[in-house]
Amino acid sequence: MFVDVVHLLKLVQMAHFFVVGLSMGARKSELVTLKRDCVQRSPNDIPYMAGRTWKLIDRHEGTIRDWVLPDLAMQAVEQQVRLVTLLDAIGPTAPRRGVTNPEAVPVHLWAEIGGGKADRTKPMLHTQAALRTYAKAIGMSPNPRGQSLRVHRFRKSIARLAALALTQAPKVLQDVFGHKNIEMTLYYILTDKDLQVDVERVTRELRVMKAKDTVEAMVAAEVAQELPDGGFGGPAAGSVSKAIDVHRDRLHRRGEEWGADSAMELAEILTLQGKAWHLARPGVICTKFPGTEAGPCNKSKGEPDPARCQSHCNHRLEEPFLRKDVDGSIADAVAAFHEAAGRKDELVQALWAAQVRLHLNRFEDLRDKWLQDPIVRSIVATGEVGAEVQGVTV
Repeated sequence: MFVDVVHLLKLVQMAHFFVVGLSMGARKSELVTLKRDCVQRSPNDIPYMAGRTWKLIDRHEGTIRDWVLPDLAMQAVEQQVRLVTLLDAIGPTAPRRGVTNPEAVPVHLWAEIGGGKADRTKPMLHTQAALRTYAKAIGMSPNPRGQSLRVHRFRKSIARLAALALTQAPKVLQDVFGHKNIEMTLYYILTDKDLQVDVERVTRELRVMKAKDTVEAMVAAEVAQELPDGGFGGPAAGSVSKAIDVHRDRLHRRGEEWGADSAMELAEILTLQGKAWHLARPGVICTKFPGTEAGPCNKSKGEPDPARCQSHCNHRLEEPFLRKDVDGSIADAVAAFHEAAGRKDELVQALWAAQVRLHLNRFEDLRDKWLQDPIVRSIVATGEVGAEVQGVTV
């Protein structure tokens, strides 16, 4: 009976181990050396996991790093702390004879649970055997796809999941895995020969879905008579809005009404079935058709260059959540321009005037709003500093 209880505790521990390992994407050395107080909180009260890493570190003691984990993983750690504390109370498999002084309070998070001479009060070291036992106990193969189940497969699994779900996966994974260069991360992603095909397929699907959401948002805003172009900005917002009108007219000529499938149909056209609509940066989408359209970023018909994305590019589409930032940027630039005018610092005025012009055309409604400001009108109309508009010195 006692043996069954210990075996159950081992399986529960490995369930915790599996969740935490898959959430962290950690190396074995990083995972097995976690301590019971590894859950910390940042100054803004966000929980994270603190541990030690040795890979790519010159010092023999390694260095401290942290992982931000989902709530489920945090819950697994909290439960594991209670479990391993219980194992401390149970003690080792065989009592230590001749030991009278209590040992130091254990701090390890994972315990070596097993039969024979396994010492439940010591840290877990044999992770591969424990994972294989756990897999068999829950009816899974200990050798999925012919490869033995081991800690390092957690990292490969995260790489695959992220590569399939995120268009910017390499950079995200580089941060998660603690790699020093992107080449190491790309090796993880592309080790599987079939993965590159899967990544391309899912990436195309995500681009189509992004276009579909954009079309639906614009149509809904038009019906509700809300912000122009559904709150989207950039020169491409007008092009997408016009494409919606053209597609709606095409449906009418066929005797059809705009329906549930209309947005998806148009999205596939706008993205060339997922080939276009690259994410240039958060909130900024390049709608350029690779191979057929050129843009200021690369002056050619090749792939867009996100690092050189220009706000005046006809293919640039900006998502509505950027409106608040743009509005604030214009307000700050106008205030700084006015302050520089008071000091008669024409060089600084020119700098802030350029910032106003840069942001002014990003969203149509914000442009209309700020053109009511005399300072902004003077910047747009003359492009010169020190001009007077309606009695206001700028």
